[in-house]
Amino acid sequence: MKRFKSALILCIALFCCSLLCAESYFGTKAPTEPKAVGDIVFNDGSATPFAEGLELSKEQKDAAVALIFHVGTACSDDDANRTLGIGLRSGQAFLKWCDKKASAYMEYIDTIYETTKNGSQNLEKIGEWLREHGKVDDTATEKKYPAFHYSKKYGKQTKNMGIYTDGWYLPTKVELWTAFEQYDTLKAVCKVCKLPEISGLCWTSTQGNPKGNLLGWFALLHCFYGEDDGDDFAGFFNDISKPISYRVCAIREF
Repeated sequence: MKRFKSALILCIALFCCSLLCAESYFGTKAPTEPKAVGDIVFNDGSATPFAEGLELSKEQKDAAVALIFHVGTACSDDDANRTLGIGLRSGQAFLKWCDKKASAYMEYIDTIYETTKNGSQNLEKIGEWLREHGKVDDTATEKKYPAFHYSKKYGKQTKNMGIYTDGWYLPTKVELWTAFEQYDTLKAVCKVCKLPEISGLCWTSTQGNPKGNLLGWFALLHCFYGEDDGDDFAGFFNDISKPISYRVCAIREF
């Protein structure tokens, strides 16, 4: 009987311990709880709302994956509710939108112009447009569309991403502008996590405006600076030739 009681007590203790371990997360919000704008997302799916004076442990800093910058329908093409976050370790690579040898270089891809808000399928839309117009679909060639492929592979090529290795992509004009609206918070979070700031000129996946004979040469570039950085072009968009290297950010749904 004593042995049975001892075994029972041990089983109960192990069960309680497993429950405690299962409920231990990096963030104050469990992975199943809805995420809100301003939340720092960790690689176990949990999150913590950012607040001035927030301190994180080294383990939390290493596990920080993204900042939630949007919850709602403004970045949706079908009025679906979306929760979006920007990768905290993105924005440091300098890459071309596409190469001069890419089929999309001099083409006006109207299916990824400003009417498209959700950029998760924009590379695929480029390929579809090329095929429909009798062009060679070369979108699978990474060196021809480096900014797009970097964003898609961001989760697999970045350390400590946990459950968030997939689903990343190059944001549209609307998505990157929405992220820019949280610029001050993003800067503060990067500082808390001891990460380089995301700033400067960043590519979007949005096709630029047609300009005379230069019909499809341009894609939209976003100036990811805040007003307090002393930059007169804070938050502007401009049409830039596709085969020029600029910063590349990666976002995904959460």
